[in-house]
Amino acid sequence: SERVSFDTIKDGVVFGRVVRTDKGLAIVQCPKSSIILKTIEKADMASKDTLSDFIAIGEKNYPAEHYLMDLSTHGGGYKNIRTNYQYVLYDSESAQVMTLDELKDVLGKAPSKFDILGFDACLMAMAEVMYGFKDSLNPASGYFIGSPEATSAYGWPYGSILKSLAGEPSKTPEELAKEIVNLDAEYYKAKGITEELLCAIKLSKLEGIAKEFFDLSGELAKVSEDPAALIELKNIRASVLVYNDPSFVDLVDLCDLLAKSELKGNVKEKASGVIAAVKEAVIDKGFTEGRVTQSGGISIFFPADKGKSDSWKDLKGNPYSNLAFAKAVPQWQAFLENFNASLVPYLTNLQPDSGKAGVKVEARGFFGKEKGEVYIGGAEAPVVSWKADKLEIKVPNGAKSGQLQVKVKDKKSNGIKFEVF
Repeated sequence: SERVSFDTIKDGVVFGRVVRTDKGLAIVQCPKSSIILKTIEKADMASKDTLSDFIAIGEKNYPAEHYLMDLSTHGGGYKNIRTNYQYVLYDSESAQVMTLDELKDVLGKAPSKFDILGFDACLMAMAEVMYGFKDSLNPASGYFIGSPEATSAYGWPYGSILKSLAGEPSKTPEELAKEIVNLDAEYYKAKGITEELLCAIKLSKLEGIAKEFFDLSGELAKVSEDPAALIELKNIRASVLVYNDPSFVDLVDLCDLLAKSELKGNVKEKASGVIAAVKEAVIDKGFTEGRVTQSGGISIFFPADKGKSDSWKDLKGNPYSNLAFAKAVPQWQAFLENFNASLVPYLTNLQPDSGKAGVKVEARGFFGKEKGEVYIGGAEAPVVSWKADKLEIKVPNGAKSGQLQVKVKDKKSNGIKFEVF
């Protein structure tokens, strides 16, 4: 069977139509689709050779001062895993993948350095991903376009983008990058779609972000050894803006919370340094409505608790420590080790926060898998169920109003007031 993919237009007149067939793509003459102008055989879309050939053909036939590479695919940040490899492209027929490192290699060997690398894909604007490409594009004008959030299946508004570029082909890479993210926002606003976000980031600034984050991570690794500081850090983690993957958090929001915290050492100062570096890197953001209006434009990997994140260190043979960003900022992994290995429980909220004896109460927070004890006003409460991030308990007979606390071994959580009536 055939399915129309798109039309080719010259001087406002449709003269060719690209259709998908069982053997690949065919360009047919319109309106009589039986006249085939050109046949394009199927290719492995996850092959380095396919992409390299595509780049070479493009540069040979369409020489230009600037080049943009756009990859339309499924994204998952650094955690995209298929056939045991972190990947950026997947071919459903060959079942092959192209890894982040392979894409980096192709871009690095391209005859001309690309000025813009775009991902029409979910969750790709994260520090761990972008840092790996910082040396692969034109060092003077290398920009990354992507979203730290999940994106709509409609994709980028390519018609509007190409029309704008055709009307002003002399746009600089920075101008085009800004234009793309703003046209994307306009497109989705017109559709009434919320939570859509696309960001333009100057890749040469990733080195500055890594440097500032290196200093901040060192401070966090030190203070996280203090149980009291760890409780405050867990509170910050519970409050930070998270994306569609709950282990991806907004880097600016995280650092803003750290800068406003009571943590000791140089945490606040170093957090402010990261914020300044990110704001210098993110040249524009296009967004609709919802939580994304608060986004700083770049995400960072920050698993919430060990109970749900045991695999973060090694995703099917792909250790986090292998990432270029992790190698540049090893203190961040040291901090994550402290944060996730801690047995200090932490409460975030209760539902309800009042009731009489026998009432069931749901407690949310970070508790670990090992079952502990719960107290209300000093009286031990029966635990109905225990999960790493959720507890269900009953208000005990004779309990009095007071702090509800969780205890695991000899570690006590913060307290939340519970009223007994």
